[in-house]
Amino acid sequence: MYFLKAISKNKALSLALFLGSLHVLCDLVRSGTFFPIVHYGMYSLIEPRQKSYLSYELVVNGKKLDALDFRIHIWEALTNPLSIHEKIRQNNDFEKEKNLMKVALDKLNLSTFYAFIDSRLSNIPEDNVSFALRYKKYLTSVLKQPIDRLQVLECEYGYENSRYFLINKTILINE
Repeated sequence: MYFLKAISKNKALSLALFLGSLHVLCDLVRSGTFFPIVHYGMYSLIEPRQKSYLSYELVVNGKKLDALDFRIHIWEALTNPLSIHEKIRQNNDFEKEKNLMKVALDKLNLSTFYAFIDSRLSNIPEDNVSFALRYKKYLTSVLKQPIDRLQVLECEYGYENSRYFLINKTILINE
């Protein structure tokens, strides 16, 4: 009884309990487990061998950045935007997903809503050009140093006889 009175009078407590309950519910629906009981399933399958692997080479102010000079989370912060940008480019700006959304919204008689959000879902060609400028600004903030010259190379590697070998290098950004 006291607990119900406390919740009804304290909005912050009510909100915290509601959000906590929602979090537990989402965890249970998504994975069958909930925090703080953690289920590690990310290593449950062997990574299938690929024909090639992509990596990025970053050259800042004429100096090649080495992944070993950074903590893993910093290096991922440097390279993840490049991977995401490449995935968007490879998936033709997620055209398949947008078509599925359009069909679903049409069936729900929400085609006017899709017409409203359609332009906001697509990356315009200028986004590819402005990506280089945005990425350079982002790198400046992560590295905490001014960047006068930036070069990003996409490196494609193959794996054979327990060794990696370079297949191709492509310049993605040359600012």
